[in-house]
Amino acid sequence: MVFSVQTHSPRPIAIHKQAKFLLQLEKIVSTPSTGIFIMPVSTIPYNDDPRPHKHDTAACPVLTFSNAEFPTLLEAMSFMGHMNFPVMKLPAEIREKIWEQEILEDCDYLERMRIEPYVADSPKCPTFLPRRALASKQMMNEIVPVFIKLAKFAMSSIGDNEFFCSFLDSVPKGRAYVRRLRFDFFDCVLYGHPENLDLKLAASCSGLREIQLTFHWRNVRRPVDAIVQHYHLKMLLNCKQLSRVILITMGYYSIEALETLHDLGQWIENQFHDQGQTVKYSVL
Repeated sequence: MVFSVQTHSPRPIAIHKQAKFLLQLEKIVSTPSTGIFIMPVSTIPYNDDPRPHKHDTAACPVLTFSNAEFPTLLEAMSFMGHMNFPVMKLPAEIREKIWEQEILEDCDYLERMRIEPYVADSPKCPTFLPRRALASKQMMNEIVPVFIKLAKFAMSSIGDNEFFCSFLDSVPKGRAYVRRLRFDFFDCVLYGHPENLDLKLAASCSGLREIQLTFHWRNVRRPVDAIVQHYHLKMLLNCKQLSRVILITMGYYSIEALETLHDLGQWIENQFHDQGQTVKYSVL
């Protein structure tokens, strides 16, 4: 299958940039495994193009891509939208790669996607979602799962936890897409509470790979067994895909607290090892 895309612009600079858009598009979508290829059509004058030509046609030259300089995918996607390129006709796995690259370039908050500023939003359509996801129901269904996979969601209260759960439950199989969670006040658990809501959420995310837990230094100046019992840390063992645990201490610098967190991390590694799962910890 071959898609041919035409460009039209009276300005030489715009012409050159549009040709670069097409080269980026070819790089992303052309794949022998799917048999789908993009055939860029340049409006750069033939003699002005510094790159070698494999061959040409009567209508226009066909460019090679070995030494091409590519624009960002966000620019390429914007240009494709302007040209009404049939993105939604591409196979689902290709579209997922396109959405992934666009989200990585457009969303600079993925490494700490804080829930707190958005708890007043509708959980079905919070304003932290990528703008393109709001274009249609189909794009919402395709882009939101990719966004959830890429983001590291940070929560600091029970309200954040409840809002995030409502958001995930509004997405089909939403909890399965979560890969990274961060609990900034993990140690704020009431004494005698029957369960840890943060770890309950984590355990319900079947695809979770990384979890970050923050403790105030005063709350880890106790034996590891007491910490495990107080925070119900054995619930963490229900995260069957987990591979990394990050432990953070906040407040005054305390060597004792750091040593305790290392002991706790070793306990976590050993517990997962006993159930045949490899999990590594780090203390920051």
